[in-house]
Amino acid sequence: MSTLAINLWPRWLRILIVGAATAAAIGSGWFGYRYFAKPVVLIVAAGSADGESLPLISAISARLSASNSHVLLKVSDAGSSAKAAELLAAGNADLAVVRGDTRGLADARSVLLLTHGVVLIVTPAAVSADSLGDLHDTTIGVVGGAVNAPTVEALKQVYQFDRAKVTFQNVPSTTLRRRSHQEKFTRCWPLFR
Repeated sequence: MSTLAINLWPRWLRILIVGAATAAAIGSGWFGYRYFAKPVVLIVAAGSADGESLPLISAISARLSASNSHVLLKVSDAGSSAKAAELLAAGNADLAVVRGDTRGLADARSVLLLTHGVVLIVTPAAVSADSLGDLHDTTIGVVGGAVNAPTVEALKQVYQFDRAKVTFQNVPSTTLRRRSHQEKFTRCWPLFR
């Protein structure tokens, strides 16, 4: 009985229904393909004291774009490693270029290791110390004090600087350019290769 009812429809209506169903199937397949083939864009917050992380991440982003990868990176200049960590913690970035000892990122996981950190300590000629253990009654100026706080705490524990009366003072990097401060402090900051 249903075939009899379909045969009663006019021919132009049957052609229209089959054409609409075919167009809907092709259109939904095309939109599905476009949706699943669309690359995922991840926002990367980058910033470091030496300024090397931003060009490195930008080069990686350009290489991914050139190879038509399914993952693209949008680089956001955070200015410093601490600001990049704040952007990641606030959810404004999907990835961040930060140091391994950055605080406040308990749920963060390491995806890529860019550099290894090295602590450089420069002393004026007047200081007569052959090792860190020989430093007594000295003030060590720390460039980027908030970011380098974990490094300073580790140095205090290992070399027992509290007993040796060694103090650490935060020094802005602009202050180091003046000659008077260069002779006054023993400086400590991490170098990245």
